[in-house]
Amino acid sequence: MEPESNENGRSSAVIRNSLIRAEQISLLYKQSGSVLAATLLLAGLITFLLWEIADRQRLTAWLGIYVLVTVLRSAITARYLTRPESNRIAHHETWGMLFIAGVVLAGLTWGAGAVLLFEPDATVVMLSLTCLYSIVVAVAAQPLGSYLPAFISFSACMILPLMGQLIIAGGELYRPIGLAGVLYLVAVTSFAYNTNKTIINSIALQFENLDLVEKLSAQKAKAEAATIAKSRFLAAASHDLRQPLHALGLFHDALEPHVDASGDAIMGNIKRSIAALVGLFDRLLDISRLDAGVVKVSRQDVELMPILERIVNEYEHRAADKGIT
Repeated sequence: MEPESNENGRSSAVIRNSLIRAEQISLLYKQSGSVLAATLLLAGLITFLLWEIADRQRLTAWLGIYVLVTVLRSAITARYLTRPESNRIAHHETWGMLFIAGVVLAGLTWGAGAVLLFEPDATVVMLSLTCLYSIVVAVAAQPLGSYLPAFISFSACMILPLMGQLIIAGGELYRPIGLAGVLYLVAVTSFAYNTNKTIINSIALQFENLDLVEKLSAQKAKAEAATIAKSRFLAAASHDLRQPLHALGLFHDALEPHVDASGDAIMGNIKRSIAALVGLFDRLLDISRLDAGVVKVSRQDVELMPILERIVNEYEHRAADKGIT
């Protein structure tokens, strides 16, 4: 049984990891709308900054390519979001590869722009370009951090060509900025890694809670089934056992005239015992009625002494046998 149990455990772990991966990819697509809009806005801002100093044909071509890439990614995102959830889960690996392909294409477009539009003589513009690229990477860290391969693919393809250009340009300004940019990428990747771990733990906890809810529902169903079975048993017992008790009462009544005065006490005890049994079955029936919710509460004063007397009559002989008064 142990190997089979281990195999079932591994199978459950594989399924759980697959579901977590599917949820990560779902988060990517659900958050990609704002990222696409923000990066497209920044691309327009960079075009505006470089319009007077860069080659306008290259700048326009770069912006046009990035717009096409954004439209393509938007179409893939819209396609994903309109698919049934079952399709998203069953084909999550394919959807994940499509998303990574989209971010790689977008990152390469940004990286190509850094190479084509690099103007080392325009120091202010280059510093502004570096800041904007860093902002894009920082903005992408949160939404793309839910799936680390997507963030690494995008940020590396985007910022490393620019940092390489700065390092190659050299000088006391560009080389330190380029090296700092590489370190910045490492730092942001570390932040994205922590974000990724947090999201994975959150998703895993969500599935654990769902499992607990399912187990609780199953236990509740078992408890309800047991309650129904108990109610049926009590109803059957209270019905079937009343007949021999009723017969026992008739036998007592038939026997009582034939017993002399010395047996009156014993006959009285028998009658009270029969009454106690009838009362017990009445209470069993009341329990089944309580389970069915048909019993109404009727509060009233109760005389305790008759109850105590019945208890004494029922148990005093057994108590006396044990020396208890």
